[in-house]
Amino acid sequence: TMYYALFSWRKSSHNTDGSEPFTYHKESGYAALVGVLMGISVIEIGVVHLLVSQWSEVAALAITILSVYFMFWLVGDMRASMLRPVKVGADFLEINSGLRVSARIPLSKVKRVGAKDPELSKEETLNLGMMGVCTCWIELEEGVEIESVSGKKRIKRAIGLTLDNTAGFQKALQAAIE
Repeated sequence: TMYYALFSWRKSSHNTDGSEPFTYHKESGYAALVGVLMGISVIEIGVVHLLVSQWSEVAALAITILSVYFMFWLVGDMRASMLRPVKVGADFLEINSGLRVSARIPLSKVKRVGAKDPELSKEETLNLGMMGVCTCWIELEEGVEIESVSGKKRIKRAIGLTLDNTAGFQKALQAAIE
């Protein structure tokens, strides 16, 4: 988190594994959302600190520290969204969503890619679309393990994405599968 929030500003997304990268941060408006949340958080931190400090300085300090960490986490997640694209490789599909989710899926497990929602239960799907709207769904032959930022691993059979170039991604993934 701190690397992406503080030290990644002069870095660019490098593709050293020969895969084809697909960004997901430009069209989503995520950077604008983070900017608005940062502005609101600055005001909220000051107001909450003043209110809580009337009852407990220790509690006010703890809340302030947690709020500042939340701001760093948001900026780190935004930068990770910019530097960690979704990738289609010769034999793998790498799914990234900021610092929140990452998975490397063998292409042999990809069943289909398209815009249509899969006919699976909510427990079997992972919606990574901005504001819950996915422009692309990847359906898998069998469940794959997806790791979240907390380290929790879940088995999913379909992943929904919002990408900057959905048509290009679908074409590249379909070509790689075939």
